[in-house]
Amino acid sequence: MDLRWLITWEMLGCEGLKNEQILSSGPCIENKVSNIAVGAHSVVISFSSSLQISTLSTVLYLRVVLFYFAMFVISRPSCSTYVCCNRAFSIETAAIDMLEDGEKSKLRPSPEFLSSLDSNSRQLVDKIMAEVEIMEWMMPHPPSLLRDKQWQKLMTIEKTEDRVAYLRAYAKHVFRDEMREAKKKAIVDSRNALLNFQRAKFSADGMGYGPAMYELITSNLERNARRIKHIEGAAMWRTLRLNEKPRIVVDCQFIAKKFDDFSSRLATQLEYIIQENLRRREPFDLSIVNYDENNPNCEAVTKFLKTQYAHQTVMPLYTDEDVADLYNKEDIIYIAKWSQQVIRTPLNDEVYVICLGRDNRLPLGAARKRGCRTARIPFNEHFKLYNFHFLPFTSVVRVLHEAYQTGGDWHAAILGGISRRYFIPQEQNISRTMSAQARLKNEELTNQISQMVTDALQTESDNK
Repeated sequence: MDLRWLITWEMLGCEGLKNEQILSSGPCIENKVSNIAVGAHSVVISFSSSLQISTLSTVLYLRVVLFYFAMFVISRPSCSTYVCCNRAFSIETAAIDMLEDGEKSKLRPSPEFLSSLDSNSRQLVDKIMAEVEIMEWMMPHPPSLLRDKQWQKLMTIEKTEDRVAYLRAYAKHVFRDEMREAKKKAIVDSRNALLNFQRAKFSADGMGYGPAMYELITSNLERNARRIKHIEGAAMWRTLRLNEKPRIVVDCQFIAKKFDDFSSRLATQLEYIIQENLRRREPFDLSIVNYDENNPNCEAVTKFLKTQYAHQTVMPLYTDEDVADLYNKEDIIYIAKWSQQVIRTPLNDEVYVICLGRDNRLPLGAARKRGCRTARIPFNEHFKLYNFHFLPFTSVVRVLHEAYQTGGDWHAAILGGISRRYFIPQEQNISRTMSAQARLKNEELTNQISQMVTDALQTESDNK
């Protein structure tokens, strides 16, 4: 009897092949069967056989079955392959988990900090840790590191949205510091490479330029940092010898003793005041009182005051004593925004005190406590200023400089001493409008993140 095979390919869409086609198509059947084994979805073979099978049909049948089995075994991965893949995947997953644990450990408090807490504080820290873990996924740019002092700050913040705002601001602060340090390191490395090259030339009896080597005298002397310091020091020495200009005292008693972002910015303003005064042709006799060298907020200022090149110029006097201990109380005038008196012109040989603080009313209390006078710069008498809630301290020093140079012309001093943005209304100030829009967008994103954190914690508590 004949052997009839009916082969149906779903993917290839072929029709059934009969016995005559199979017997007449010698090597072609191998290619088609191999295609079936590799690519076809399903093969349905239906046999309608009779009682007698020819020898040729038997050989062809065994040949097709063996070839199909060989192709099936080759195309299927072995058990060892599956084991190797699973092992590699498990090792990869473990490495990723280890990296994630290392990243998360940077955002967790130290064991020493946790061991120093009581039970109530530990519960609060556990809650904040859960919030920080969710914030890390929700924030576009989460902080890369949280130290113990940041955890102490987080424990003092009551609301979740305030903690989110603090972490976002801290993340920006860390990112800017990293970029600043990277830029500074690149400049230092480039300068050291140049100096090493010049030292090698100088050691080989060549013309090497740099410190303790040859010095290049150019027409632009301001390109030499040492000569700039000499010029600034000479101007300050002239002011001290003549003793004609009024003195300016910066009072640092309101800078917080512990690390605080706002106090750190106040200390940065102090550094700006020193630089603004030094670059003047006729600088003021500047002093810094109630200054604590060990204050963590004033670390950068202390480094600036104690620089190794301080001998090349005249640095301002800084002390931890009070202004009343250094000068006569009758000559001391505290500059206060809310004072009823106006600074008299021309500026006499008096001592003007600038209080570094958050509140504009702090100078009034400090002057009342010491029995000194207060006065203000007449801004509103000469101009209509907009968004004039807080003026940078460098602008105050600049206005006093201009007032002394112009002989008491407050109009010209204010016009040349403060920024132009204070003279432009809010609706016409494009930069302030863009800043307000960015601030609103930032607040909206902060509220969204805090709401998602609250919802996630609530869902987790409900599931428990």
